[in-house]
Amino acid sequence: MWKYFKYKFDRALEKSFLNLVFFLFLVSVVGILLLSIVFYALYLFQIVSLEGRFFTFVWNTFGYFIDVGTIAAEGYADNTAWDKFLKIFITLFGVIIFSTFIGIVSQAISARVELLRSGNGPVYENDHIIIFHFTRKLIPLLQELFQAFDDHQYKTSIVVVSKYLPFEAQSKVESYLNIPKNVNLIFRTGYAWQKKIPSIVNLQEAKELILLKPDIDEEFRNIEDCDIEVGKGITTLLESSYFNRSKTNVICEFFTKQKSELYRNYVSDILKEDSNTNIKKSKNKILFVEVEDCRANLISQAIITPDVLEIYDEIFSSTGSDIYFIEIQKLKPELQDICQQFDNHYLKDLNAKLYKSICIGTFQQDKDFEESSKTEVDIAINSKDKISFSSISGFVFIAHDLEEILADIQSIDGVAKEPMPVTQLNCLEDREDINAVLISDKVDFNRLNKILNMISNNQELKISSLKLLHDNYINKENLESLKIDFSNQGYTFITEKINFHEFRNESRYPYEILNKVFNGFNKIICIYDDIVDEDDNINNIKDNKVIDTFNLLTFINKTEKAIVNNQISFITEVGGFKTKQLLENNRKFYYNPFFGEDIIDLNTISSKIIASGVVDSRNVQLINSFLGTGPKIKSYTVNNEILNTSFDELEYYFANEKGEIIIGIVDYDLAPSNNTGSQNRKKINQILVNPDQRQIFELSKGDRIITII
Repeated sequence: MWKYFKYKFDRALEKSFLNLVFFLFLVSVVGILLLSIVFYALYLFQIVSLEGRFFTFVWNTFGYFIDVGTIAAEGYADNTAWDKFLKIFITLFGVIIFSTFIGIVSQAISARVELLRSGNGPVYENDHIIIFHFTRKLIPLLQELFQAFDDHQYKTSIVVVSKYLPFEAQSKVESYLNIPKNVNLIFRTGYAWQKKIPSIVNLQEAKELILLKPDIDEEFRNIEDCDIEVGKGITTLLESSYFNRSKTNVICEFFTKQKSELYRNYVSDILKEDSNTNIKKSKNKILFVEVEDCRANLISQAIITPDVLEIYDEIFSSTGSDIYFIEIQKLKPELQDICQQFDNHYLKDLNAKLYKSICIGTFQQDKDFEESSKTEVDIAINSKDKISFSSISGFVFIAHDLEEILADIQSIDGVAKEPMPVTQLNCLEDREDINAVLISDKVDFNRLNKILNMISNNQELKISSLKLLHDNYINKENLESLKIDFSNQGYTFITEKINFHEFRNESRYPYEILNKVFNGFNKIICIYDDIVDEDDNINNIKDNKVIDTFNLLTFINKTEKAIVNNQISFITEVGGFKTKQLLENNRKFYYNPFFGEDIIDLNTISSKIIASGVVDSRNVQLINSFLGTGPKIKSYTVNNEILNTSFDELEYYFANEKGEIIIGIVDYDLAPSNNTGSQNRKKINQILVNPDQRQIFELSKGDRIITII
């Protein structure tokens, strides 16, 4: 029996810190009462000097117990031997109890600190964003979210759950980003599929869940491992009793379309209404993002439209002008009446009356869209049909903020537009016969074949010749297969084996190799596989191959022996956001020979899509349509030496003469080339998306006008 009680007692102490505190309190009370009884009994036998009733002895015992100074305040001669012994014993008993209590509190605090450091402490935030996995896109994603929340007056909480301890994760983020004061960034350790995680991160009160696909590493060795990790996480979280079926939206990122569709269908079954268990139909918007399939299409777009990635960075980021879905029914009655004036008119008629914003299209959604799990809406960008208010829910705008749009609508004074002066613009379409060199450096054959097919099958591209520079990574069998597939496509297909290490590291000034390899070509496309550091330093992705190749190619047309072509564009993949920023900053500070320069970083693109989805789920569909087969960006190069004009005047010209919506201008600074007949070198001065439309500005030769077709 004694062993049984001892076991129960030990179990109680193991379970809770409060049980131990209660036990000490109980021992203290019992001890004080027992010692008071002994004290009082000795008084009855007239052994001690203290006199009084029983409660007097209780009070004095408590005094000796709680304060070691009580006995010291008494005179030595005032106490009998029994007084001294009993009072010292009571004081020692108190010292032992209080020392034990202090030790327990200290240990509890230490355990609590260790719990927080281990990343297992509970989160008590509401309406927070939870991000799973610390990947190479977390930094650009946080950067986009910080910018999106920049104008928020309230504090936004973001919880990052990863394999790292909180102090490790925080030091990684702080080494690159400054955390804004209106963002509360919290780190926890774990995986989405762990049973403890929903309660730790307070899943029930979360506003948004974001599951990033892990990076390929020793833990996740291939694409399938990464996609399955995301799949395990999303199914575990949605099946959890903590998941809020009416509040929390979810964004999942996958590598492949196949896995994305698989889990999309599986998740839809989880969220269905179940009358047997009283589970109501979900109102959560579950978005699936997979940008890996966009890679080949982005390369094709960059071939057609130089600097298209710069434009996407501007309109899809959280800085500058943003995309807004304006629902007519949510506008004030007077603004609704103003919009109704454009019923049975064209989109260009509305844009002609706007001076602070640009309307790029319309959308139609179900009336219960916001209160349902629906994520798809019908979006029509630059529709050539007349606006019919009976068949649309609202407009898609580009503007700096929502208030700018509302003020712009408020300022409209009728539909009629005064005729604009005939512009003296002389511009050239950035469309030409394509003579491209594709540099394939240790690229998987299937991915290479996919990119070649995307380029070859793009009907907008007028390809004259395509040269593939390859290494030993492609075997003879695959090379022969490529020659058979692409030799009968209506253009010249050439393959050439090259030692890329020697090309990058042993070429010497004046770099005649550039003329030998690229002469007669106007597009250089670089694709890589092995470009990411194996170490875990997310802020030091080297992309050595990318940077070395770029630096070498900047000598094109710079020396007499390196003259290649008057207009040559450079398109490259990079492995990380740091390299992308490095190369883009180079364009803004140094003169380069490239007619267009597009840096493709899927991590940055994915982070922009996810961040925009947090702001408005419809943004994901719109951005994917641009990156896929939907509306396209087009560019024109200004051929005037100098042209003073306004955005309003250019808008009128492109809307009426070409049926396109102008959205921005790329202003370049040109530097004359040292070599006769070669193209001027240039750098980007500024990119203007949705500038002040009535302000007169100066365009010069080489500047670029951006439109939506």
